[in-house]
Amino acid sequence: LKMSGQWGTTTFACLTDKPQCLDTCLCFPCQASRQVRALEGASNELDPKWCVIAALCGVCTSFYIRSNVVKKYQIEETPLMVGVFSVCLAPCSSCQVHRELTLRNSWPGGMIFHKQPGDYTQMK
Repeated sequence: LKMSGQWGTTTFACLTDKPQCLDTCLCFPCQASRQVRALEGASNELDPKWCVIAALCGVCTSFYIRSNVVKKYQIEETPLMVGVFSVCLAPCSSCQVHRELTLRNSWPGGMIFHKQPGDYTQMK
């Protein structure tokens, strides 16, 4: 599994980890907050401030998180594509970001259904 230049899993692998998919789709603001904290180096932590921000502007938050993952891990993806995924495919994009953070040892954590990190090492 190459860990720079490309995503570790595909965008449409959403249903490979159903508990994580459910958490992301049913409570995006909370999951987004966990992804921001994971990007900051704090695994499995919720930040109420980011929950509110994500609830008020989910698209902006999705774009912010995905673009920062792309930048931090040097993933080859243009800002235009970050925008397309963040706006048009937000749930799948958020699930992919969650998997990517997990693959890079920064598990964002789960809310209700996703209690342990998934094993995404064999996915592509």
